[in-house]
Amino acid sequence: MGITIENLQVDDLHANPNNPRKQVGDIDELASSIRSQGIKQPLLVTPNGETDIDGHKQYRVVIGHRRLAAARQAGLSTVPAVVEEMDARREREGHAFRVAENQPPHAHPRTDSGGNLRTRAR
Repeated sequence: MGITIENLQVDDLHANPNNPRKQVGDIDELASSIRSQGIKQPLLVTPNGETDIDGHKQYRVVIGHRRLAAARQAGLSTVPAVVEEMDARREREGHAFRVAENQPPHAHPRTDSGGNLRTRAR
């Protein structure tokens, strides 16, 4: 299972049907940031085994659904993506990471309300 980083056409990227977030929410600010600064963190995608009519490989987004939606809104035609061949187990692990990554900082039991890691006094 190889891993590459590529600039992929946004039209070749598809939302994952197992994404627990069915709506990406308000992405205006993110789209504005992407328009002015670009995408700073690549999406994580896996080939879905299909090609389009022009023979372009198609990909399923594992992590980065909001960035993809914002890139589309910003008018980007390509986005940076880490392309990884994944079996179903690895893809589920990616979903679990995405869910944890999207939690507000205070949701982690070892952080305070400002997102700072709490340490024990010795």
